[in-house]
This record gives sequence, C-alpha cells and structure tokens, in this order.
Amino acid sequence: MKKLLALSLALNTVLVVSLAVTTPSANSGSPTPDGARANGDANCDGDVDMSDAVFILNWLFLGANNGPCPLAEPTELRDRVAELEGQLVDRDTQLADLQDQLGQVQAQLEETQGQLEETEGELATCRDRVTTRLPTTGQTICYDTAGNIVNCASSEWPGQDGYYQSGCPLEGRFVDNDDGTILDTCTGLLWQKVPVSRDWQGALHYCEDLELGEYSDWRLPNVLELVTLVDYAGGLCNGPGVDTIHTAFGMERYGTTWTSTTTACSPDFAWYVQFHEGEIGRQVPKTLARWVRAVRGP
Repeated sequence: MKKLLALSLALNTVLVVSLAVTTPSANSGSPTPDGARANGDANCDGDVDMSDAVFILNWLFLGANNGPCPLAEPTELRDRVAELEGQLVDRDTQLADLQDQLGQVQAQLEETQGQLEETEGELATCRDRVTTRLPTTGQTICYDTAGNIVNCASSEWPGQDGYYQSGCPLEGRFVDNDDGTILDTCTGLLWQKVPVSRDWQGALHYCEDLELGEYSDWRLPNVLELVTLVDYAGGLCNGPGVDTIHTAFGMERYGTTWTSTTTACSPDFAWYVQFHEGEIGRQVPKTLARWVRAVRGP
C-alpha cells in the first residue's frame, strides 16, 4: 500500500512538473522539449495524460528529446512553403508586367502597320498622279472644215480631239513647289518656272550648271518634252498677251523657247517651241538668243 502511494505521489509530481515545464511564463526562460505545446501536451499526441509525463521524464532524466515531438509543426517546411508562395507572387507580378509590355508592343505594331498602310496608300496616290503618260491637249470643242463649232458626238465629224480628250487631265496636273520649280504630275518632269534668255550653246551650259529647288541635275529639254507644255485649248484666243503655255507658268509672253534637239537637215539650227501660237519650228540659228526653260527627270 505504501508503494502504491509513493508511486502515485511520484506520478502526480511528474504531472505537476510537466504542467510547470510545458506552460512557462513569458519571462521564465524555462527550457521545454523542442516543439512542445503550451497546453501540457508535451508529446503532441492531442491529449494531456500519463504519456506526457513519461515524455517529460525521458527529457529530464535521460536528456533525450529525439527531435521535435511527433505532432510538432514542420516549421522549416512551412517557411519553405511561404518562400515558394512569395516567389509565386513575384512570378505572377513579372508575368503581369510582361503581359503589359506585350500589350504595348502589340499596340505599337498595330500603329506601325497603320502607318505602313497609310504610306502605301500615299505611294499609290503618287504613282497614280506621277506617270509618264502623254498629257491632254486641252481641247474640248469640236469643229467642221469651215471652223464652225459642232457637237463632238456628231456622226458627221467624229473622232476629234475634243471628243476623246485622251491623256492626263489638266486639273491638278501642275504643282507649284514655291521654290522656282513646277512639277508636271502627268509626265513626271520638273520644270524651271521662270526662264532666262541665252543662245543655244549658252542654253546648254546654263541648264547643266543650274542649281534650283535643291537639285543640280537640270538639262535643256528636248522638243518632245517641251511641247507637252503647250495648251491647245485656245492660245491667243483667250485674250491679248496670253501664250499657249499653261497658266501655271505665269502670264508672261515668252515666245520662242530653245530645245536640245538639233535640226538634222540643218545642223546649225535647233528645234524650238513658239508659245505665242503653240507651234514647233526649226528656222532659228543656234547663235541667236531665245528663251531657256530647264527641266529634270523623270
């Protein structure tokens, strides 16, 4: 009987010690087994019972803890999980940033494609405007052999220039660049707006040495190029002092203008265009001074 009482007293003492050890105060600094819970469940089996006392005895008398208690939370694993979760958040942030950057790149690509389409459209417009076709003569009226005006659709006087009006239209054909040059969007030729006076040799040198409108590759036009500037719609019929050259070049009467084309049967003469009446001639010696209008291109 005394042995039982002694054993009971010892066990109760262990329980008290267990509770005292596993529920230390914040300032006691008392040691506890690794991972032991503060509610007396020293071995972390979910119950406060005799097994906790045995666990405490082993720890007190044998100095053995064998690592954390069986149900202790795996703090290292929890920290690792937290670290991985943090990395996952960082990856999500980086992915969101990359998606934003991708959206910006796609927007820039769409903008660039729009600009490219716009440029291609402008290029197509320029190609349509600047060609190497022949220009229209400007005539829109038809006549009979007596000079009377007739209906251009008349079966008696068919197929006149005024009926077909073939070639580049006059409207919008000439573009004044405000730098002393005029672009003919029909032929693609760039013309000097205001001519000068020279003999034929001087005309050749003048055009070759000319720098105008940021260009230096000017030349004296040939007869077929210069005649494209003649307006056959009326000439002097439009009123006194008006040449047959298109009004884009001004209202001055410049008259006979040199070409670079020599008269084959009379090499001391050169072909010219007489803008007073819109005629082509060759009976002017190269030694005489006439008007010079330089051209470049196309």
